[in-house]
Amino acid sequence: MKAYESKIRISSDKKLRLPKRFENTLPANKTARVIILIDENEDDERIWNDLTMGEFLKGYSKEDAIYDKL
Repeated sequence: MKAYESKIRISSDKKLRLPKRFENTLPANKTARVIILIDENEDDERIWNDLTMGEFLKGYSKEDAIYDKL
């Protein structure tokens, strides 16, 4: 079994449109299982991503910049 993942937007008429990158990937005339996961609060994900990046960068110092040029 293969799994494909992508975020998609649900239209106002509650239709799902697959991204174009799947057009040549998905087989025709096959049965697929669909699992729909809805982010309860998209802002929460952004907040956690910002917090994680901020905490990661706290450990970065000017002396570490030497490794950016390798």
